[in-house]
Amino acid sequence: MVIARVSSTNAFSFVSAYQVFDCALIVVASNDFGLFSVLQSGIHFTYAWQYGGKMKYDLRYSPTMCFVTFPFPEKDKLKTLNHPGLNFNNERKNVLEEREIGLTRLANLINDPNCNDLDIVRLRDEMSNLDLHVARAYGWDDMHLDHGFHQVNYLPSGRNLRFAIAPEMQTEILRRLSLLNRERHEKETNSNPTLFTSIRREAITEKNQGLDLSYDTHGSALSGAKEVVLDYLQTNMNWLAKDDILSGSGLPANQWQSTINQLLADGLVERQGERRGARYRAVKNGDNR
Repeated sequence: MVIARVSSTNAFSFVSAYQVFDCALIVVASNDFGLFSVLQSGIHFTYAWQYGGKMKYDLRYSPTMCFVTFPFPEKDKLKTLNHPGLNFNNERKNVLEEREIGLTRLANLINDPNCNDLDIVRLRDEMSNLDLHVARAYGWDDMHLDHGFHQVNYLPSGRNLRFAIAPEMQTEILRRLSLLNRERHEKETNSNPTLFTSIRREAITEKNQGLDLSYDTHGSALSGAKEVVLDYLQTNMNWLAKDDILSGSGLPANQWQSTINQLLADGLVERQGERRGARYRAVKNGDNR
């Protein structure tokens, strides 16, 4: 399944594996409808919009910040999500084919409060049903997601009307996901102090091996190490020391100098101070690479 690296459609899609994928796509090598249900849910996209990058009014879906750090439901719970995911996917596919439109136009119809066409209303119902089942997979039976047309917090005023989970419930979802992440992190670090860092470093290694390519403004391949550091700095728009960046991003220390030098040379990161007093932050237009 794939998702556009930069988009506001909030859409994962199943595609044929017998093709070459463009660098503008993020690929998840799975055809599991349980996993699809979670990734396609409003719960996951609440997290993605909070921690992913942004380009103008679009989400820049970062595997490092949106996928690797996302706390999925327990594996046995994913099996309970196969049918909701399949139903949503089939309903969306039917609407796309019958109307002969793409995901962007479909998203516009879903988010238009003046559109009450039966096929769009059914699709909204499937979205709500999907989110409800994913919430139950987390054990959140007490949550009332209150789907409807809401002014979401992650987009600027005037452009933020969306058919979505209510903003106050999105805040509660972020709180619960953060708590779950913290609990799992403490459990993992107590049993194996190097596990969490190892996972992050494996992601960096995979990116450097070419499994995930981005492109900077000069059209050259943007390495995984650079993307990991840049994603972390864009999420924390403060002046940060080297040790803070290494700890927060999981970048191996032996990759620091070459990575930060490339980011500085590309104009994606700026520095103040020298030597041990040096601090770094992402430039404000760093997403436009």
